[in-house]
Amino acid sequence: MKDKFEILNDVKIDIDEYKEIKFDDNDEIKSRMKSKIKCRKLNYKKTIVAASLVAILGCGVVSNETVWANVEKMWYTMQRILDFKNEEVTNYKYEINKSVESKDIKVTYKNLMIDDGNLIVEMDIDDSKFNPLEDFTQKQQKEWYVDKWGNRETFVSLGNIEAYVDKEKLPMVHAGQADYENKKRDSKGVTSVVSIIPLNEIEEDFNIIKVGKDKFPYTIDKDKTYNITLNAKKIHLSAEMEEGEKVSYGGAIRSNWSVDIPIKGEDLIKARVKYEEYKIDKNIKFDIEGIEKELHIGSLYVSPIYIKLKFTTDIDGYTVGENQHLKIKLENENGKEYQNDSQTPKFNDEKQSCEVEVEYKNIFKNSKKLKITPIITEFNSNKVIEEESIIINLK
Repeated sequence: MKDKFEILNDVKIDIDEYKEIKFDDNDEIKSRMKSKIKCRKLNYKKTIVAASLVAILGCGVVSNETVWANVEKMWYTMQRILDFKNEEVTNYKYEINKSVESKDIKVTYKNLMIDDGNLIVEMDIDDSKFNPLEDFTQKQQKEWYVDKWGNRETFVSLGNIEAYVDKEKLPMVHAGQADYENKKRDSKGVTSVVSIIPLNEIEEDFNIIKVGKDKFPYTIDKDKTYNITLNAKKIHLSAEMEEGEKVSYGGAIRSNWSVDIPIKGEDLIKARVKYEEYKIDKNIKFDIEGIEKELHIGSLYVSPIYIKLKFTTDIDGYTVGENQHLKIKLENENGKEYQNDSQTPKFNDEKQSCEVEVEYKNIFKNSKKLKITPIITEFNSNKVIEEESIIINLK
């Protein structure tokens, strides 16, 4: 039987967008990494996973139904969550409705919301007019073997987006997450894209840190007009794969689909997604190789889009011993498990502890209860131990 992920072996990456990193001294690297990890508050796990998924989806992999089924298990797209929870989130959406067309591709910026400091922007990409056999240059057609796939169905994904607020550039670039299932359902073949851009991060001494609650976007002047600029200058195009092919064909379209979004502070305030807080404040003790450990479950925060859980432990928040890994499983009253979207540690060297925020996608409707269960997995034996659970009744 053919390996369903074999098609990823020959995926081409545009390496000119990446800096070369040389590794000379392992001990020095370990020391630097340890130092950086402790002082950074940015969750790179979310960025890496999202980038990996964009790379996979952007290569036309979803045209293979078996692979798409596996991708769905890995990732519940933000577009699907917003569609699924439309009644709950529609009042938060600030309508943009601005379109930019260039090189026969139209990008429509539909709406935005702010969720816990993150700007969520919904977009549509219409590539129905774009013809690879006509719109790519002769050089591009030769380099990308367009003659082999130019007449096939194609998939688009958005390249990196640079974001500015009042002309101040945000420190990270972000790619939009494309939902190809929406394109299949859309009679016009429009691709839905959602980009999540942290507004609450700044660069300080080469580190990315989160701003305080007294700063934008947590504090918004209702009488001020904020100008948000999104610079989008690259769109990836990939061809549907045919039976027996091991290489995914595609290319990149470079132009300018940028947009300025002036928005009143009072409208931004209305666009902030509200969270319901549930204080838990409970300690759970467990034994690790004869040593008593303690896990403090602090608070739970629930919005239509995300569920966030805060807990404190020792070591680094992920491992609770040399051979043990910690995971917090979250289920509803029907035993359906929520997807762990990210896990962000914040170290306290003085107290030798780590405060962790776990973020789950809120992928179920009308849940009445949430069940929180710490799970310890032993690396050597693969033994899984479920600790005592905490039940939360939702409002």
